[in-house]
Amino acid sequence: MEKPSLIPLTIVALTFSASAHSTSGNLFTWISLYPDSTSEDNASCQLCHGASTNVLNAYGAALCTSTAGTIANRITDVEKLNSDSDPTGSDNIAEIDASTQPG
Repeated sequence: MEKPSLIPLTIVALTFSASAHSTSGNLFTWISLYPDSTSEDNASCQLCHGASTNVLNAYGAALCTSTAGTIANRITDVEKLNSDSDPTGSDNIAEIDASTQPG
């Protein structure tokens, strides 16, 4: 019996790797763009991830799918989106300005 090949798994892993990686530098970029917001307080990684850093929340997924280039450009690119589809219809920047988390 042949052992299953790991090549398909490797291809899947490479296909879904995002260019917006979670780092403290990204959080500092976010804070520099929104210095008056306290959305990131006690959040850090949870700003883009849910309860687990292995999964992106809706805001983090929007950042990763943005093609705006640098992380600063991606962050401002998704401001107009309602990433979490909340019932109020608030876009990300409205949630950030209200010091709530956009994802």
